[in-house]
Amino acid sequence: MNDAEKSVYTILEDLVKQLHIITDQKMCSVLSEEYELKRQFNEIIWNESFLYYLQTILPPADFMNAWLKHCQFREQIEKNSKVVEELHSLIFPDMRIKGNINIVTESSIQHDKIYHPNDKL
Repeated sequence: MNDAEKSVYTILEDLVKQLHIITDQKMCSVLSEEYELKRQFNEIIWNESFLYYLQTILPPADFMNAWLKHCQFREQIEKNSKVVEELHSLIFPDMRIKGNINIVTESSIQHDKIYHPNDKL
């Protein structure tokens, strides 16, 4: 393997490493959101079952008080879920490798310096 091939492979390896880093960051955000949504879902399920339990043991007046608190808690959960939704709504699988690698010879570089001095390689 010559030096040009080594350079190309080194550049490609660096690009793939950068792609992995970006992908890992995005996946961590998505997983974090998933865990938070599961936590909220389990909290909602628990509260609904607890409300049913309260309905079976409390007198009607006390249950209405518990129902009011339950409704306020539902509103709080809804407000909190919108915050999570806004924070992670900008995560997309949009990674790309963009650009090119130009392979040139020393003679072509010298030729360009002489005949095209204002152009950049």
